[in-house]
Amino acid sequence: MQLVVFLKIRVKVIKKNSWYAVNTLKNTMKGYSFNKVIKNDNIYIFEYKNNDNQLMYVIWSPTEEDKIIKKYKFTLNNLDSALVTEIKDKQELGYE
Repeated sequence: MQLVVFLKIRVKVIKKNSWYAVNTLKNTMKGYSFNKVIKNDNIYIFEYKNNDNQLMYVIWSPTEEDKIIKKYKFTLNNLDSALVTEIKDKQELGYE
């Protein structure tokens, strides 16, 4: 005779800050596809476009340290408005 035992195990998942950052990015960019990359000094600007030809830009500073670039500016022609989404601690959608 064979004995089969089923165990129910509870695991508490602790999400890291990087999970919240990636999830915010994923939710914000829903419906957009990569269009092109613009390199400006040590900053990368990724341009994304949706089906209505609306553009979204993601600015990335590829560093291995907690480097903060203050007062960074880039210019876009014919920009009517801009919305900045930032990562919010322990929030999946960030804040605008």
